[in-house]
Amino acid sequence: HLWMASADDGVAALAYAPSSVTAKVGDKGREVTITETTDYPFRQTLEFRVDTAREVRFPFHLRIPSWCSNPWISINDQPQTAPQPGTVAVLKRTWRSGDIVRVKFPMVLTVRRWHENSVSLYRGPLLYALEIEEEWSVNEDGDREVRPKSRWNYALNENHIKDLERYFKVKTGSRTNKPWSLEGAPIRLEGIGIQHPLWQLYNESAGPIPWSPQPSGRFQLGDLEYITLVPYGCSTLRVSAFPTIFLPPGKKPQ
Repeated sequence: HLWMASADDGVAALAYAPSSVTAKVGDKGREVTITETTDYPFRQTLEFRVDTAREVRFPFHLRIPSWCSNPWISINDQPQTAPQPGTVAVLKRTWRSGDIVRVKFPMVLTVRRWHENSVSLYRGPLLYALEIEEEWSVNEDGDREVRPKSRWNYALNENHIKDLERYFKVKTGSRTNKPWSLEGAPIRLEGIGIQHPLWQLYNESAGPIPWSPQPSGRFQLGDLEYITLVPYGCSTLRVSAFPTIFLPPGKKPQ
C-alpha cells in the first residue's frame, strides 16, 4: 500500500515509511528495487536508493504533502527543481544502480481552531496530544480500563499561540521499536500550560471544554507548569484540543 505502479511505466511512492519495493518499470519492463530509509512522519528527511542490474529509464513519482510549504529534492546530491505542495513530483531520467534520491519536508509548528475556539498543535503531518500518565485496570465485567494518573485539564496561553516556535520546543529522542507508544514516542513538544479551573471531569470523561480565550482575571489560577505533548497516535488517553487563557506572553513557570 506504500507503493504503486504508474500509468507511464514508472513507480510511485504515495505514502512514506521504511520499506523497499521491487517492480518492473520502463517500456521494456526491467526490474528495479527501491529502498526507502526514513523516520517520517516524526522527522523530515527521506532517502531512496535505486538498485538495478542495468541502467533503465523510468519516471519516479513522489507525493508532495500539501502541508509542506518548502519541499526539497536532490538526486545524487544535485538539487532538483522545487516541487509544489499538494502535487506529485515526477523524476524522469535514466537510473543507474546506486542512485540516491533525498527528500526533505521541513516541518514547522502550526495551530488550528476547533470546538469552542479551542486550539490544537501540529508539526508537519502530525497532531499532538497531551502526554498523560496511564493507570490500567480490569473492571467487574472483565474489560480493561485506563484512567489518568496525571493532570489533564490544561489550558494554553493565548499569547503563546502567536509565537509557536518560541514557546514550544521540539524534543527528539532515539529510535525505538515502538514509536507509536507513549513510552517510545521519538519526538515530543514541550510548552507551558496552566490548569483550567472550569474544565473538570463529567461522567468519568473530560467535561465540556470552556470557551476560548478567557481573561485570567475571571478566576483563580494555579501555577504555570511545563507540559509535554506527544504525537496523537502514541497516546490512549487523548487531550488534543486545548482551551486558552490570556496571560502575559513572557510569563514562565517558577
